Amino acid sequence: MRSILALLLVFTAVHAAPAQRSDSAATARRLMRGAASVLQRGDTTAAADSVLAAARAWPAQSSYWLAAARWNALAHRPGAALDALSTLAAMGAGWQRDDPRLAPLAGEARFAALQPPSAEVRSRVVATLPDPDFHPEGVAFDARTQRLFVGSVHRGSVVMIDPDGAVSTFVPPGTAGLRAVFGVLADTARGLLFVSSADVPERDGGLASPRAASSILAFSLTSGAFARQWSFPEDGHQHLIGELVLSPDGSVWGTDSEHPMIYRVPMTADADRLERMPFAHRDWVSLQGLAFSEDGRQAWVADWTTGLYHLDIVRGVVSPVAAPAGGTLLGIDGLYRDGPGRLIGIQNGIMPHRIVALVLEAGGTAVRALRPLDHPPGEGEPTLGVLTPEGLLFVSGSLWPFYNGAGHLGPAEGRPRGEIRRISWQ
Repeated sequence: MRSILALLLVFTAVHAAPAQRSDSAATARRLMRGAASVLQRGDTTAAADSVLAAARAWPAQSSYWLAAARWNALAHRPGAALDALSTLAAMGAGWQRDDPRLAPLAGEARFAALQPPSAEVRSRVVATLPDPDFHPEGVAFDARTQRLFVGSVHRGSVVMIDPDGAVSTFVPPGTAGLRAVFGVLADTARGLLFVSSADVPERDGGLASPRAASSILAFSLTSGAFARQWSFPEDGHQHLIGELVLSPDGSVWGTDSEHPMIYRVPMTADADRLERMPFAHRDWVSLQGLAFSEDGRQAWVADWTTGLYHLDIVRGVVSPVAAPAGGTLLGIDGLYRDGPGRLIGIQNGIMPHRIVALVLEAGGTAVRALRPLDHPPGEGEPTLGVLTPEGLLFVSGSLWPFYNGAGHLGPAEGRPRGEIRRISWQ
């Protein structure tokens, strides 16, 4: 078991990211670091004060409220701990009732009465990947053939799932320099499967340093044969396109989760470098999902660390999207537009993980209502998906929580099997 100090130091390091959405987030990180410092002097009460102040400074971050509940419970301040759990519950985030750091609350009547949010499962499994080490991340759907394509972070390959459920390798590892696979996109108009690739330690044989250059590759949607490749402009930064999206005008866009920018794939015959789009925001840290309005004049992009943003495509203006009162837009990975004024988010940065419907205010710069649609079961993560006429198909059971610090997978026993699930909200 890790010591209390070690747990707090790890928690602080995970959430210490530059250029957060507001100055309050930077204040919250400073307070968390202060908690670690005073805990080293043995002052649990002062550490609990600092963690609670951090949660109040950045109230959209559910993990800070859970930390506040834990540290105040350990400091024998049940009122503050239970208030933090109540805030978590209102946000739709949960906790484990047998969490040993909440054990001091066991005798409290209010703790017994306070229930974590229910985790209703409405999605259904449509395919299970036979390889326990596959680690699915992105999924694409070919409407013409009803085939699914799933990319693997660990194997560095793409498999195809036939309508009858048969799984076969479509793009083998290493093809045309293919590394870990993140986003996959089926472009039926061009007959191409677009794949974003980068080298990460979690790939079987992958390296943290020196890393192979990240790129986007295209393969024949019929045969899997290599077609084209695009690399990043030479700018001295590490890049990783985590998601690929088809815009209304038919162009392919991608979000960079490491050096947070947005790129487009140029389709002219002589172009081999990705085109950087003129959108930026000082609070971007880790860009993920991207969804366009039907006319292509607006878009929304999820930053896993700092929330949701609205893009005015015509004017090139980026605006933060306000969350509904008491709710959080942090931790969204996949993002999809489901009709006018409604987005669907795969929110794996909250516990329990959930698929949420976001109802937008007119103008698209505020969320009027947030409604959970599904809580995918298991300890793996839901990641990316694709809209189909039947609903949202998405990856569940991603293996990110099961790697050690060096990028190696733990024992297969107890790990989830990668799944493709479907949820229909009609």
